[in-house]
Amino acid sequence: MYPVSLRYSKVLSISCLVVGILLFVVALLTAEWFSMLPAVILGLLGTLMLVNPMFVVHDGEAQMRSPLGFTTRRHPVTGPADLRAESKRLVHVPTGKKVASLGFGVDKGDVQRLRSSVPGN
Repeated sequence: MYPVSLRYSKVLSISCLVVGILLFVVALLTAEWFSMLPAVILGLLGTLMLVNPMFVVHDGEAQMRSPLGFTTRRHPVTGPADLRAESKRLVHVPTGKKVASLGFGVDKGDVQRLRSSVPGN
């Protein structure tokens, strides 16, 4: 099971990147400089979502991460039995808390690999 990671959806990541680039080009062509800020933010977000995973399990803990790569939540895990894949969410069994959403915004291939490595309903 270790290490397991869930990446952001490629469609969502590339969409953010493309919209950011289009907004940047439009801002350059129209000389509306205040429009560059959302363009840069979306382009950077799309790039970071392509590079950084949103969820990682390694070294005895499950980590939820931001697109910037910072760990936002940690859950201790000792093995595959500590995580359970329910319909559209991943649950930490000892605490009963939702660890990650497995629906919109997550790479479907990574979700299938995760479901095959942890017990589920």
